[in-house]
Amino acid sequence: AASDESSSKVSNKNDTTSSDAETRESSIRAKQKNKLSKQSAEGNAESITRVVTKCLKSYDMSEIQSDSSPNYVSITWIDKTSFALADNHNQSVIICKTSSDRGIAKVNTLFVEEIVSITKFSNKLACKTYSGEVIIYSYPELEVERTFKGAYTLSSRSSELIWMTRNKIMIFKDCTRAEKKILDEEGDSFEFRQPYHFCCLPNNSFALTDKTEDCLYLLDERGQITARRDFTGLERIGALSCDKNNRIYMTRYETNNICIFDANGEYLRTISLSCILKNPKAISVINEEAVLVASKYKVVLLSLK
Repeated sequence: AASDESSSKVSNKNDTTSSDAETRESSIRAKQKNKLSKQSAEGNAESITRVVTKCLKSYDMSEIQSDSSPNYVSITWIDKTSFALADNHNQSVIICKTSSDRGIAKVNTLFVEEIVSITKFSNKLACKTYSGEVIIYSYPELEVERTFKGAYTLSSRSSELIWMTRNKIMIFKDCTRAEKKILDEEGDSFEFRQPYHFCCLPNNSFALTDKTEDCLYLLDERGQITARRDFTGLERIGALSCDKNNRIYMTRYETNNICIFDANGEYLRTISLSCILKNPKAISVINEEAVLVASKYKVVLLSLK
């Protein structure tokens, strides 16, 4: 009996040692992966081709808000001739109808308290507030249809409105809400620290930045992380958008750039805005020939071709 008890203790000790070793090995692999990811981001940032873009139009927003100083924090295309802005300072949505000869031809405004982001989906507009409330408006009537709570960041894809909590992707479509649990690379439950900017790619995957971690995450259609790019120690990560070819566009506030990534999060190129727009804060992309970028006070229409 003593021999059996001794053998059991040895076995348990070996099992514990083996488990601890596996945990340490897994942790080391994760750290090495993040280190390589960060080195890759830094290396690519240094070697990337910098392209000066073409400015098709610069919209004079002072004509719209001559009596107040705006702070544009989000922008979205509504259709090929209309866009909407979220003005955090004046707590309002500004809807602009453009014309080829007169610039902005028509403007509507809507008061939204604590607004921080806006997106278009189906025939509706949706806003997110600082406190995490999502408000859905009919368009063009601009009547409140529905609200949700608990959102950290907001985006859309065609007829779907999609927002993030710290550990779930929430999808609203055809009056029905569904959710996907966030998983890490190993398939375990994962929680972001502070979801920041978010976009939904046409291939049903997702791109997300975490403000606290200074990291860009790529997630597949199931909500599982497939790649992460660490920008710790580099400049502040910015707003996200994407095009029909699953390219991801990220503004860089300090260096007046737009960085473009593929669907795997690998750098493709950097677009310089230095001669066009200072401190880009928001971006919305239809295609390479229709890229809207907003700073605190100004909106420009760019062509990247």
